Amino acid sequence: MNILKRFLPSSLISVLLLCPMLGFGQTDSLSYVQKEMKSPVGAMLRSAILPGWGQIYTESYIKAPIIFGIFAGLTGSVIYRHDQYAEYRDKYRNAVANPVFGPDGKTPTTTYERNTRLYKLYREFYRDERDRLVFYMGIAYLLNIADAYVDAHLFDFDVDGPLGIPSPQASLTPGMNWRDATPMLTLTLTF
Repeated sequence: MNILKRFLPSSLISVLLLCPMLGFGQTDSLSYVQKEMKSPVGAMLRSAILPGWGQIYTESYIKAPIIFGIFAGLTGSVIYRHDQYAEYRDKYRNAVANPVFGPDGKTPTTTYERNTRLYKLYREFYRDERDRLVFYMGIAYLLNIADAYVDAHLFDFDVDGPLGIPSPQASLTPGMNWRDATPMLTLTLTF
Protein backbone atom coordinates (compact mmCIF):
# COMPACT_ATOMS: atom_id res chain seq x y z
CA MET A 1 0.00 0.00 0.00
CA ASN A 2 2.84 2.28 0.80
CA ILE A 3 4.36 1.56 -2.63
CA LEU A 4 1.08 2.46 -4.37
CA LYS A 5 0.93 5.82 -2.63
CA ARG A 6 4.45 6.59 -3.73
CA PHE A 7 4.15 5.48 -7.43
CA LEU A 8 0.54 6.40 -8.19
CA PRO A 9 0.92 10.21 -8.35
CA SER A 10 4.16 9.99 -10.32
CA SER A 11 2.72 7.49 -12.80
CA LEU A 12 -0.36 9.66 -13.37
CA ILE A 13 1.80 12.71 -14.00
CA SER A 14 4.01 10.79 -16.42
CA VAL A 15 0.97 9.50 -18.31
CA LEU A 16 -0.44 13.02 -18.59
CA LEU A 17 2.91 14.42 -19.73
CA LEU A 18 3.65 11.66 -22.23
CA CYS A 19 0.16 11.46 -23.69
CA PRO A 20 -1.24 14.97 -23.83
CA MET A 21 -4.17 13.81 -25.95
CA LEU A 22 -5.52 11.83 -23.02
CA GLY A 23 -5.68 14.88 -20.82
CA PHE A 24 -6.66 17.57 -23.32
CA GLY A 25 -8.72 17.41 -26.49
CA GLN A 26 -6.99 19.22 -29.33
CA THR A 27 -8.39 20.17 -32.67
CA ASP A 28 -6.42 20.48 -35.86
CA SER A 29 -6.16 24.04 -37.12
CA LEU A 30 -6.22 22.89 -40.75
CA SER A 31 -9.55 21.79 -42.04
CA TYR A 32 -9.51 19.10 -44.69
CA VAL A 33 -12.39 18.94 -47.09
CA GLN A 34 -12.99 15.40 -48.19
CA LYS A 35 -14.47 15.37 -51.69
CA GLU A 36 -16.90 12.71 -52.60
CA MET A 37 -15.34 9.86 -54.53
CA LYS A 38 -17.01 8.41 -57.60
CA SER A 39 -16.75 4.73 -58.37
CA PRO A 40 -15.14 4.08 -61.79
CA VAL A 41 -16.88 0.72 -62.06
CA GLY A 42 -20.21 2.33 -61.20
CA ALA A 43 -19.66 4.99 -63.86
CA MET A 44 -18.76 2.32 -66.43
CA LEU A 45 -21.83 0.25 -65.64
CA ARG A 46 -24.11 3.28 -65.82
CA SER A 47 -22.67 4.24 -69.21
CA ALA A 48 -22.99 0.66 -70.41
CA ILE A 49 -26.69 0.60 -69.46
CA LEU A 50 -27.55 4.04 -70.87
CA PRO A 51 -24.96 6.11 -72.77
CA GLY A 52 -24.52 9.43 -70.97
CA TRP A 53 -25.68 8.19 -67.56
CA GLY A 54 -22.09 7.63 -66.42
CA GLN A 55 -21.26 11.23 -67.35
CA ILE A 56 -24.22 12.46 -65.30
CA TYR A 57 -22.99 10.31 -62.40
CA THR A 58 -19.53 11.90 -62.61
CA GLU A 59 -21.13 15.35 -62.89
CA SER A 60 -19.92 16.00 -66.45
CA TYR A 61 -23.23 17.58 -67.31
CA ILE A 62 -22.07 19.06 -70.62
CA LYS A 63 -20.93 15.72 -72.03
CA ALA A 64 -24.13 13.82 -71.26
CA PRO A 65 -26.44 15.51 -73.82
CA ILE A 66 -23.67 15.43 -76.42
CA ILE A 67 -23.25 11.68 -75.98
CA PHE A 68 -27.00 11.16 -75.94
CA GLY A 69 -27.33 13.24 -79.13
CA ILE A 70 -24.61 11.23 -80.87
CA PHE A 71 -26.38 7.99 -80.04
CA ALA A 72 -29.77 9.35 -81.04
CA GLY A 73 -28.39 10.53 -84.38
CA LEU A 74 -26.61 7.25 -85.06
CA THR A 75 -29.68 5.24 -84.08
CA GLY A 76 -31.91 7.29 -86.35
CA SER A 77 -29.46 6.92 -89.24
CA VAL A 78 -29.21 3.16 -88.72
CA ILE A 79 -33.02 2.83 -88.72
CA TYR A 80 -33.34 4.96 -91.87
CA ARG A 81 -30.62 2.99 -93.70
CA HIS A 82 -32.19 -0.30 -92.66
CA ASP A 83 -35.61 0.79 -93.92
CA GLN A 84 -34.09 1.81 -97.25
CA TYR A 85 -32.19 -1.48 -97.44
CA ALA A 86 -35.37 -3.47 -96.75
CA GLU A 87 -37.29 -1.51 -99.40
CA TYR A 88 -34.72 -2.16 -102.14
CA ARG A 89 -34.23 -5.75 -101.01
CA ASP A 90 -37.94 -6.38 -101.48
CA LYS A 91 -37.98 -4.59 -104.84
CA TYR A 92 -35.02 -6.68 -106.03
CA ARG A 93 -36.63 -9.93 -104.87
CA ASN A 94 -39.88 -8.99 -106.55
CA ALA A 95 -38.08 -8.04 -109.79
CA VAL A 96 -36.13 -11.32 -109.85
CA ALA A 97 -39.23 -13.36 -109.06
CA ASN A 98 -41.37 -11.64 -111.72
CA PRO A 99 -39.22 -10.96 -114.79
CA VAL A 100 -40.60 -8.78 -117.56
CA PHE A 101 -39.98 -10.30 -121.00
CA GLY A 102 -39.93 -8.56 -124.33
CA PRO A 103 -42.22 -9.19 -127.28
CA ASP A 104 -40.60 -12.53 -128.03
CA GLY A 105 -41.41 -13.79 -124.51
CA LYS A 106 -37.86 -15.07 -123.87
CA THR A 107 -35.49 -12.12 -123.41
CA PRO A 108 -35.92 -9.64 -120.53
CA THR A 109 -36.47 -6.01 -121.46
CA THR A 110 -33.67 -3.45 -121.00
CA THR A 111 -35.81 -1.57 -118.47
CA TYR A 112 -36.17 -4.73 -116.40
CA GLU A 113 -32.42 -5.41 -116.51
CA ARG A 114 -31.60 -1.79 -115.60
CA ASN A 115 -34.10 -1.76 -112.72
CA THR A 116 -32.82 -5.09 -111.42
CA ARG A 117 -29.22 -3.82 -111.44
CA LEU A 118 -30.26 -0.55 -109.74
CA TYR A 119 -32.28 -2.35 -107.06
CA LYS A 120 -29.32 -4.61 -106.33
CA LEU A 121 -26.92 -1.65 -106.27
CA TYR A 122 -29.13 0.36 -103.89
CA ARG A 123 -29.74 -2.68 -101.72
CA GLU A 124 -25.99 -3.23 -101.29
CA PHE A 125 -25.31 0.48 -100.76
CA TYR A 126 -27.84 0.87 -97.95
CA ARG A 127 -26.75 -2.40 -96.34
CA ASP A 128 -23.11 -1.25 -96.32
CA GLU A 129 -24.07 2.18 -94.97
CA ARG A 130 -26.16 0.61 -92.22
CA ASP A 131 -23.33 -1.74 -91.23
CA ARG A 132 -20.80 1.10 -91.23
CA LEU A 133 -23.02 3.19 -88.93
CA VAL A 134 -23.50 0.22 -86.58
CA PHE A 135 -19.70 -0.07 -86.40
CA TYR A 136 -19.42 3.66 -85.57
CA MET A 137 -22.11 3.18 -82.95
CA GLY A 138 -20.06 0.41 -81.33
CA ILE A 139 -16.95 2.61 -81.27
CA ALA A 140 -18.95 5.48 -79.75
CA TYR A 141 -20.38 3.08 -77.15
CA LEU A 142 -16.91 1.91 -76.06
CA LEU A 143 -15.58 5.49 -75.98
CA ASN A 144 -18.58 6.51 -73.87
CA ILE A 145 -17.76 3.81 -71.32
CA ALA A 146 -14.05 4.72 -71.31
CA ASP A 147 -14.86 8.41 -70.85
CA ALA A 148 -17.09 7.68 -67.85
CA TYR A 149 -14.33 5.53 -66.33
CA VAL A 150 -11.72 8.28 -66.73
CA ASP A 151 -14.11 10.96 -65.45
CA ALA A 152 -14.75 8.91 -62.31
CA HIS A 153 -11.02 8.46 -61.70
CA LEU A 154 -10.34 12.17 -62.15
CA PHE A 155 -13.43 13.34 -60.25
CA ASP A 156 -11.50 14.60 -57.22
CA PHE A 157 -8.62 16.05 -59.26
CA ASP A 158 -8.23 19.73 -58.44
CA VAL A 159 -7.72 21.97 -61.45
CA ASP A 160 -8.37 25.29 -59.75
CA GLY A 161 -4.79 26.10 -58.77
CA PRO A 162 -1.85 27.06 -60.98
CA LEU A 163 -0.33 24.15 -62.84
CA GLY A 164 3.17 25.62 -63.05
CA ILE A 165 2.93 26.72 -66.68
CA PRO A 166 2.71 30.46 -67.09
CA SER A 167 -0.02 31.57 -69.38
CA PRO A 168 1.07 33.60 -72.40
CA GLN A 169 0.17 37.26 -72.47
CA ALA A 170 -0.97 38.83 -75.72
CA SER A 171 -1.27 42.49 -76.53
CA LEU A 172 -2.48 44.25 -79.67
CA THR A 173 -1.07 47.66 -80.48
CA PRO A 174 -2.59 49.76 -83.24
CA GLY A 175 -0.24 51.98 -85.16
CA MET A 176 0.47 53.75 -88.43
CA ASN A 177 3.17 53.17 -91.01
CA TRP A 178 4.10 56.77 -91.81
CA ARG A 179 6.01 56.01 -95.03
CA ASP A 180 3.00 54.88 -97.03
CA ALA A 181 0.25 55.92 -94.58
CA THR A 182 -1.13 52.43 -93.93
CA PRO A 183 -2.60 51.34 -90.64
CA MET A 184 -0.77 48.62 -88.68
CA LEU A 185 -1.72 46.24 -85.93
CA THR A 186 1.12 44.72 -83.88
CA LEU A 187 0.58 41.50 -81.96
CA THR A 188 3.01 40.89 -79.08
CA LEU A 189 3.13 37.52 -77.31
CA THR A 190 4.97 37.23 -73.99
CA PHE A 191 5.62 33.79 -72.53
